[in-house]
Formats: sequence, C-alpha cells, structure tokens
Amino acid sequence: MLEKPVAGCIQEHDAIANFVNDNNGRVLIGFQDIYRHVTHELKRRLLAGDFGRPKAVSVAGVWPRHDAYYSRNTWAGALSAKASGCWTAL
Repeated sequence: MLEKPVAGCIQEHDAIANFVNDNNGRVLIGFQDIYRHVTHELKRRLLAGDFGRPKAVSVAGVWPRHDAYYSRNTWAGALSAKASGCWTAL
C-alpha cells in the first residue's frame, strides 16, 4: 500500500511499476476517499454479489485542471531534471 504521491519522480514510479509487473504483484494507492462511508458500502455490495460477478475492472484517476491552475505561477505543472537525471515536478 502506497500513499500518494507514489514516488518522488517519474523514474521511481516506473521502477515500482516494473517491479510489480515482473513479480505479478499488486499496488494499492491510498486516497482519502477510501475512508468514506459510500466507499465501504460499495465494497460491501460488490463482495456480496449485489451486482453480479465482476467481469473486468478499470480505473482512471484524473484531476483536470483549468488554465488558471497552471498560470498561477511559474512552476505549476512544470517538470525539472535533478542533477541525478530524475524527472520530477518543480
């Protein structure tokens, strides 16, 4: 179980993803919504079979931002290469 952000830079994220894939593992990312009552209720109903047996699961995490978010300063949404060559958000 990892908390967000998952890693400090893109290369660290890729290393985690590769390790999980190479070892047939699973990664869970902690989000604040995991503690909401509706999240627990949905899990209970899924496990109880209220919706039938799942055939597939797909998740997309997005947090769309308006242009004002990125134009509020010079670093928002920017990437930088550290001396180590590790790409990270500024």
